[in-house]
Amino acid sequence: MPFLLILRAPNTTGPFKLAVLDALQSFMNCDALHDCPGRNSGTTALNELIDAVIKCKFVQSDVLGDEVLQIQIVQTLRCIILNPVRRFLTNAMMWQMLDFGFNLLISTGQ
Repeated sequence: MPFLLILRAPNTTGPFKLAVLDALQSFMNCDALHDCPGRNSGTTALNELIDAVIKCKFVQSDVLGDEVLQIQIVQTLRCIILNPVRRFLTNAMMWQMLDFGFNLLISTGQ
């Protein structure tokens, strides 16, 4: 999925990452993964998606823009959890998302 390549690219700036995260949320809201033919293909696709989202690196440009991107990352993870696609979530995937959230909270000092 080309969107995931953009998320994983370390030299892509925040606005592009925001657009990708917004598109991924739209896919989730349209149940794009909900109709995967088998559990393994849905689980694999969701695992790739979560991995790309939680490992999203970006060029830090301004504090406000960086915070907006971090919020969008958390909202994308929330969208995954609340979506019917959550049936593909494994315990390991859920732990990765929670671990990311806790680390983000600790790193921002909130």
